[in-house]
Amino acid sequence: MAFLIIDSHGSPGEPHETREECFEIIDGMVRDGIAQPGEFWVVEHDEQGRVVGEPFPAPSGLEFAKTTAT
Repeated sequence: MAFLIIDSHGSPGEPHETREECFEIIDGMVRDGIAQPGEFWVVEHDEQGRVVGEPFPAPSGLEFAKTTAT
């Protein structure tokens, strides 16, 4: 399985091993001011490149802190 960061135009980025890794990248871009909250989603793909499940909205701020604290 791979997790991809998808922008508001539907363009995927490089694959990542975990959803949390994607969230950390997005959170860093929001903190640095190069992205806006809600601009990106995380999508899980199987080995054949098919989307698995529903896209995950990327958390920010307090939501991100909750995902990394558990």
